[in-house]
Amino acid sequence: PIDVCIQADVQENPFVVQSVDETTVFWADNRTSAGNGRQVFMQRFDALGTALLPDNGILAMQVNGNNISYPRAFVAEDNSFIVAMYTAFDIGGGTSGFRVGRVTNTGTNLWSDTTRFCNGPLGPNGGTDYALVSDGDGGAAAFWFNWENNAIYGARLDRNGRMGDF
Repeated sequence: PIDVCIQADVQENPFVVQSVDETTVFWADNRTSAGNGRQVFMQRFDALGTALLPDNGILAMQVNGNNISYPRAFVAEDNSFIVAMYTAFDIGGGTSGFRVGRVTNTGTNLWSDTTRFCNGPLGPNGGTDYALVSDGDGGAAAFWFNWENNAIYGARLDRNGRMGDF
C-alpha cells in the first residue's frame, strides 16, 4: 500500500480525484496542529504513486467542522480544485454550514475565505447526501438532500466564489 496520511490524529472519509497525470486524495482531518475540529487535507500522487506534496498531506480548506465530515472535490478548468465539506456545527470559531473553497494543486487558497452554500440547518443530511459538480463556467454547483425539510436544494458559486443564479 501507499501511505497517504499516517498522522496520529483522526483522518477519515477520503475522496479521490483522478486526472490524466495524477491522483489527488482529499479527506477530513482532525489533527490538532490545523485547528479545532475537522479540516480538509489533500495529497497528490504521480502515475508511479510518488507523493507530490509533503508527507501526510497539506491543509486544503480550513473548516473547524463537526466530528464527522465528508469532503468532495473536482478539478476546475485552471487545474485548481474546488472543494466542499459540510459542517453541522462550529467548533472553536468555525462557521457551520455547507462550505466550499478553491485551492491550487499546492494548497494555496484562491478565494479569500470558504463560502457557504447554505447555513447549518439547511445542509446535506448527515453531511453525505450531496453532489458537487462544475457549473461549466469556472464555478461549482451543489445539490443536496435535507431531511428536516424533506427537500432537495441546489446552489451555484461563480468562478470567484460568489453566489450566483443557475
